[in-house]
Amino acid sequence: MVHLRIVHEKGVRIDNLAHHPHYRPRRIGERRGLLEYMFYRDLPLLDVPNFSEWEDAHEIEEGFRNDMQCCLIKTLKYGGQRTGWIGFRNFTRPESFSDRHRVLLERIADHIAIVQHNARLYEQRIRDLKAVSEFQTRITRLSRTEREEINSVAEEVRRTLRELGVHTGDFYIALYDESRNLLRVPICYEYDRALTKEEREQRPAYCTRPLEKRNGLVEWVLRHNQPVFAPNRAAIERWREQGVMDLPEAVCCWLGVPMRVRNRPVGVIALRSFMNENVFTELHVPLLQTIADQAAITVENARLFQNLYSQQNALLRTSRAIAAEGGDDRDSVLRIILEQAVRVTESHLGMLYLKRGEVLELHSIYPSSEEKRIRTSFATIPLSQPGIMTLAVREKRAVLETDVTNAKAYLDVSDGVTRSELAVVLFRGGKRTGDVIGVLNVEHKEAGGLNDHHRSLLISLAQLAVSAIQNAEKSADRRRLYTIAVMGAYSADVIHDVKQEISTIRWAVDRLRRRPDLPPDARTDLKEIDDAAARMRVPDISATERALWSADIQRNCSPLDAVIKEEVESFRQKIKKERQIDINIELNLDCNETCVSIHEEWLRRMIRHYLYNALKHLDLRKGNRHKPHITVRTSKKADKAIVLVEDNGRGVREEIRARLFSWEIDHGNEPPGRGLLLVRLIAEVHRGEAWLERSEPGKGACFAFSLPVAAEIG
Repeated sequence: MVHLRIVHEKGVRIDNLAHHPHYRPRRIGERRGLLEYMFYRDLPLLDVPNFSEWEDAHEIEEGFRNDMQCCLIKTLKYGGQRTGWIGFRNFTRPESFSDRHRVLLERIADHIAIVQHNARLYEQRIRDLKAVSEFQTRITRLSRTEREEINSVAEEVRRTLRELGVHTGDFYIALYDESRNLLRVPICYEYDRALTKEEREQRPAYCTRPLEKRNGLVEWVLRHNQPVFAPNRAAIERWREQGVMDLPEAVCCWLGVPMRVRNRPVGVIALRSFMNENVFTELHVPLLQTIADQAAITVENARLFQNLYSQQNALLRTSRAIAAEGGDDRDSVLRIILEQAVRVTESHLGMLYLKRGEVLELHSIYPSSEEKRIRTSFATIPLSQPGIMTLAVREKRAVLETDVTNAKAYLDVSDGVTRSELAVVLFRGGKRTGDVIGVLNVEHKEAGGLNDHHRSLLISLAQLAVSAIQNAEKSADRRRLYTIAVMGAYSADVIHDVKQEISTIRWAVDRLRRRPDLPPDARTDLKEIDDAAARMRVPDISATERALWSADIQRNCSPLDAVIKEEVESFRQKIKKERQIDINIELNLDCNETCVSIHEEWLRRMIRHYLYNALKHLDLRKGNRHKPHITVRTSKKADKAIVLVEDNGRGVREEIRARLFSWEIDHGNEPPGRGLLLVRLIAEVHRGEAWLERSEPGKGACFAFSLPVAAEIG
């Protein structure tokens, strides 16, 4: 472009040059004036003493040579580059300029070129500062999300650069997440067209990737926190000498600067041209760096705002959902927390496991469509097994794997869908010093889809889950204490009356046995009555409590396997006689002579409840191809003896699983069940536990309880 700054004609200074027909700004080649004549011939000086005699006068447009008699024009150069012209014209007579004028032009030309260059720099700096100031003002309008902010920042960067005459048709932004070591390109233009996300992910230079996956100019800028300026293809190729091997293809020039927050690179803004070399100059480097740093601060603020907002919003939504559900059912609350964990992390799968001994037991799955598949294969996970969740529990810390393909120990529960996984440990008391009670896990379809922000968010939700579990335990403890108190008061009265009635029955049976006229077949009936009365004996609650705290371990112990054999045989005979039912009952007793710390009558009642619970769920219809079967097993684990009662019946209904061992369970028209509740209460009073070991619809269930080992007989 030719911009005439000062023009005098016939002794008068020409004003308003921008609109003058001959002196307005124009592109080289647009007109045929004296300056174009010098430009194309690269003349350092044009000296025309007499226009009427000049042989090239016809090459100058009529408007530029009207009435001109002579001219003397000198080319201005700075740093070897043409920067303008300075000269004299005369419209009155030819040969008006002498050697004195020529010497004057030669002497002042270099000084004027320097002044002109500095003036241009000053004007450019003023324009840059004004543009940057306006850019800062525009980008201070914070958006709600980082994605929105990046889009708006990119548009403002392009707009500002275009206003300064800088090419942005091949502009792009790369962002670097140091915590995940991931580089992504959210904005990219080629030939003035924005590439879609799908297009970007298909290109090696633009796809989301670990920083070390490529060795390009963007990676160099991030590693060295310095700009790169390559004005032409040769300069780009020279970067191979510095070890940069993944150079941009088909790019004629490249300029990239780091986006910095507290002098830490968080991204790169890059300008390119696929069409021309030397589109950018070194003057553009500080300008682009200033813009990039401002953009980085805005994007980082948006990211922090979004993280804080999403965390607060997740906790608020979780609290509202818990309140809507009533908030007093532990399992419902945990399912709500898991659902929110999946939603706020935009994951495709979430699981909550609770720790029992050296095994993780599946509690909840979201979405529910994955329930059947995952419960079939991953209902329990041994802590010794590889996996992100087991690693988190073993090391008692949150574990984030941004790309599971790089994980040393990974358990795939998603059939190859998951690319990133995050597991957060549930600690009793909400502190890492507490015991591990479970693990909250989410899985994302994209590598890098989960990050440190999600880790913080999940830790907050995990603490809510811990509170729900501990509140439920406290509530259960209060209910248990209340129940025990009620049972104690009620049973004290009942036991007193029952003991009297049992004694009366057994005395009457004893008197009948002594009668000489008693028919022989009646003796069998009397024995059955006497045995039934004996089974009705219940130990006094106060006696049991005293025994529990006694230092004498033999005072309150029972031989486990022997008692089970007796109770099973009594059960078998009773149902066969009263109900004409023939059931296969298998005993697999491995406790041998082991005694457990419980009064024998309480132990008998626990076994009885489990046996009748199994009977209730067996299919006793005639013609059933599977004969009713019950298996009773015993085993020892550390200082506990474990009893399992398994059946091949209907299994436990899914809707009542969560309420087993709690309060009375509704069985429709049948009386409400309280046997499992009593088993649990008796077990816990004696420092044991009661639980559902497993259940499968149509294939049966297995119930278990544990009691402390007291001693070995003999």
